[in-house]
Amino acid sequence: MDDVLLNYVMRVTKVAPIPEPSTEYLHNVLVVVPQKSAEIPKTVVKINTESDLAAITDATAPMMLKTGGLTSFYALPLADLNLSAADITGLEDLEVFTILIDPQFEDAALESLQLPEGYRGVVGGASNNDTIVEAQNKIENHSFFYQKAAGEGENMYQAFGSLLNSANTIWSSQQYISMENSDDITSYETADALFTLRANFVLTSKEFGNRLAFFCVGGQNNKAVAIHAPYVSEEIVVKLQGAALTWLNLNKPDYTTAEATLLQDYLQGIADEYTETGQIGEITVTVSVGNSDFVMNADITAPLPKATWRLNAVLTQGLKK
Repeated sequence: MDDVLLNYVMRVTKVAPIPEPSTEYLHNVLVVVPQKSAEIPKTVVKINTESDLAAITDATAPMMLKTGGLTSFYALPLADLNLSAADITGLEDLEVFTILIDPQFEDAALESLQLPEGYRGVVGGASNNDTIVEAQNKIENHSFFYQKAAGEGENMYQAFGSLLNSANTIWSSQQYISMENSDDITSYETADALFTLRANFVLTSKEFGNRLAFFCVGGQNNKAVAIHAPYVSEEIVVKLQGAALTWLNLNKPDYTTAEATLLQDYLQGIADEYTETGQIGEITVTVSVGNSDFVMNADITAPLPKATWRLNAVLTQGLKK
């Protein structure tokens, strides 16, 4: 409606708010694969099809990322695991929060792993050596799978593909999702031992087939945490930063306690969305004025996201009276 009288009485000029920051990078994956030959350039390639991957490496298992739910991913063909080498191209403009190491790089290569400068996201891999898997999962933001000797990382790739599927409306640890491949883990004793080591693995059941039986990532102090924890924490920070920017831009607030309270309520509403969907416990946001102009103080208290995988139960039996 565009009425002359309405426009005469009150002329309205629309102000477009600053858009929300993108969190697409949280769903992007870079896979480090062995070069098909020395002539293959050390450059990041976007992978949409099997032929895209086959052009740069003999590894085929990374396509299981698409089985998990991704529509595409990025691959970097290298001869070793030095991701900070000066002759690599395409990394400087790539935004990812997950780097996966293809298991065709032997376990010994992990000793020389060098991540890109400034990278602070998750690193995933797979090995048949439970000692290596245990050690890797004690490193903050590292998430390794135990696999059978002939494994090529199929389950690792599928699990991360499912975790990072952008169609998911919330972050979760993917408890007991169905998996395409078996890693020959069929006994309670083996599964319990791997869980004790905090190794990610797929358990094969006669009745329920192949199921993702544990999926974690290294946290602080050598302690494993829920796999979705770093993703939720990162997303919350970005969302709150974006919300603060938008609110300040639209409201042009004064430096007062009243304005600080309004901003606090707005940010708290953003944080509460994650609590209400069960992705994290209760978050508390406090905003206050400080001792000098221009900069308000914000205190954000958030628990670590957690996940339940197993239960210890006690059955008490007795005669009915």
